[in-house]
Amino acid sequence: MTSAHAASVVGTINFSSGAGGGIILQNSLGIATTNFASVTGVKSWSLAKVDSRSGSFMSIPNGQSVSFNTTPWVFNPSTPIAPLWSIAGPDNFSFTLNSSLVVVHTQTFIAVTGTGTLSGNGYLNTPAQWFFATHTRPINGQYVWSSSTVAIPEAGTTTLLAAALCGICLVRRRKAS
Repeated sequence: MTSAHAASVVGTINFSSGAGGGIILQNSLGIATTNFASVTGVKSWSLAKVDSRSGSFMSIPNGQSVSFNTTPWVFNPSTPIAPLWSIAGPDNFSFTLNSSLVVVHTQTFIAVTGTGTLSGNGYLNTPAQWFFATHTRPINGQYVWSSSTVAIPEAGTTTLLAAALCGICLVRRRKAS
């Protein structure tokens, strides 16, 4: 049974590699690498879990497993992936990555941001921002990582919310006078 929300997804959901899990990094040839300077993407993900969540994602318990697409993700130029991640449950949330861009790449750290669409049963498809980071401390050949996906409200929703808040402030001011 699906729930009928008929609203945009709101909030943030954060993931990381669970115990014994992580990512395998790849170079521009699609070959697994531990040479951080040559990293261009993620070859595979294992044992991803929810760390924290807010808003529409509150139906998902912390520690819930997250499924990542088996298609390798190339950072820049980015590979669109539909969906990049999904979470089974009553709302069946998923995130389709449209594009990504490396914002920091040093000998010890990579940070990537991306844009895409969040979807869930009964929710409207909602624009979202993806943030991803990893560093050079592999454990058993896998790298620890973390990420956040943040729903970005539509401009109309933001404008409506701002107008409502202004209206509430005006009503309170008048009552205080």
